[in-house]
Amino acid sequence: MKQRNKILFTAMLWLTSSMTIWAQSSNITISKTLDGESNDAAGEVTHAESDGVCTLTVNPADGKYLAGATAISVRQTIDAGMASARTRSGEPTILAVEVEASGTTNKNGGGNYQFAYDSNCSYAVTVAFLSGASTSVTVDGVVYYGVNNGCTVCGKTEPHYHVGDGTEGSGYESETTPTELTIPASVGGLPVTVISDNAFKGCSTLKKLTIENTESVVKLGQNALSGTGYPWIHVPADKVEEYRTNTDWVTYKDKIVPIGLKTQIALGGVVYYYKVSAAGGGNYYVGNQTNGAGYDSSSELKEIVVKDVITADLNGLSQDIPVTAINTHAFQNCTLLEKVTFLGNVKILNRECFKGCENLRTVVLPSSLLVIDLDAFTGCTNLTSIEIPAAVQNVNAGAFSGCI
Repeated sequence: MKQRNKILFTAMLWLTSSMTIWAQSSNITISKTLDGESNDAAGEVTHAESDGVCTLTVNPADGKYLAGATAISVRQTIDAGMASARTRSGEPTILAVEVEASGTTNKNGGGNYQFAYDSNCSYAVTVAFLSGASTSVTVDGVVYYGVNNGCTVCGKTEPHYHVGDGTEGSGYESETTPTELTIPASVGGLPVTVISDNAFKGCSTLKKLTIENTESVVKLGQNALSGTGYPWIHVPADKVEEYRTNTDWVTYKDKIVPIGLKTQIALGGVVYYYKVSAAGGGNYYVGNQTNGAGYDSSSELKEIVVKDVITADLNGLSQDIPVTAINTHAFQNCTLLEKVTFLGNVKILNRECFKGCENLRTVVLPSSLLVIDLDAFTGCTNLTSIEIPAAVQNVNAGAFSGCI
């Protein structure tokens, strides 16, 4: 009887020992890589097990991202002896375990990922991070927000940047009052593809926005330029027409011009303003319809020459752009002015353009001229004679009132 009890006790002890071996708790090791190289600082990864499921919580470091569940590799090690408590021989079996995202992951791939686990097995987890866009970065007053996974706004799957994050004024440093801003083709080597909703909203001082992306039209979000100074939009020369006809940008089609073109330029005391034509392209006008905007009021102008063309440097190519009109009020009350010579191309002298130039004595009109509008030279009391070119079709009422 004692011998039987001894055998039974020994059997129970062996069984208890066996149960201790086969019921060991899960063993999970985690390694991290960045662009294929071991890097423990690429992000934070924690894990928790419950009811046969292991949940990995992944938080990429700034400027790093995870390209979804496929970037997580899990290898399960099963000891050969686990197949049968009676058989503890042979080599361990290593299996790949499928990983799935749990819930919604963020734009950097951060979030929860799950896989089924057995507490009797060991698991080697490798999380493969990639270098990507930073959460946010400010360059020359413009604020960019990184998007690293599939973008629902522009459809781009690779890392890139958006200007602003959708909230009002988030595309620029709000404590500043910029008049000009430039959006480069890339930031940190990654393309800029979107100007987000409300990005520059309320930036009332903004007069010029340059977009340097040569690959595609940058998407413009809703109200992105609302409340600005209705800025000129400068884009690559070969993208001008594409921008002007794009549904996002059509509201600004008369403000879209090639990079390198000066929308306002003063030459010889005369101030020229660019205007986009309805048929595409554009011309220069003298003045901008405000009183005296056609000349440099700080100079003591007695004689001016209105150029026939303004030469622009567009992407290294020289282009002559014609000067076709003298705008309303351009030289109004320029009382020192005595002589005006037109070199050509001007087709219309708009109303009151030289009104009140009381010392104006000599005007050499161009052969291209078609119209002299209302009160163009009214009040030019010293202008006693002028030669009208043969091409002129209309001399409107009061054009020379009080002079000739």
